[in-house]
Amino acid sequence: MALPNPVKQPLKPETQRPILIQGGKGRDVLEEQSIPQKLAITMGVFLLTFGLIGFVAPTFLSTHLSTAHNLLHLALGGLALFFGLFRDTPEALVFDWTAGSLFGAAGIFGFLFGSPGIPNNVGMPEMSTDQFAIVFAPSTLELGTGDHILNLVIASVFLIVSAVATQKENRKG
Repeated sequence: MALPNPVKQPLKPETQRPILIQGGKGRDVLEEQSIPQKLAITMGVFLLTFGLIGFVAPTFLSTHLSTAHNLLHLALGGLALFFGLFRDTPEALVFDWTAGSLFGAAGIFGFLFGSPGIPNNVGMPEMSTDQFAIVFAPSTLELGTGDHILNLVIASVFLIVSAVATQKENRKG
């Protein structure tokens, strides 16, 4: 049984394979993707996974994963997947640079303006004093050192890989 061809172009018998997800502009995700698209997809999967883990383990990796924080991870993960799967390379690269910059700013902000305190997110087990606790929304979105470190790690991945991709693109053109 032949599979439907959503691109409406004839397929050669040797290239017929199941199309798992139809991507933007007539391509499917089984084709070769650019570094920025792969980065967005990888980080999207990571953020979605981290957001889901947070619902069952709110102190995973010493982070403070409240419901609001988990929903933020899920939304950003979904947005990253959107740019990786359905947008072209330049758009994915802009997303990667922007996400990296925002995660970096969040991590730096937490270390610059955090102060000793005990994050008190609703539904989370009580934690010990954190030297860099910061409250964005009382009892809803409160972050600490583990969150700031994770934000800086995520930022580093986004920014380093984006810099490499930008350098490769500049060499081509």
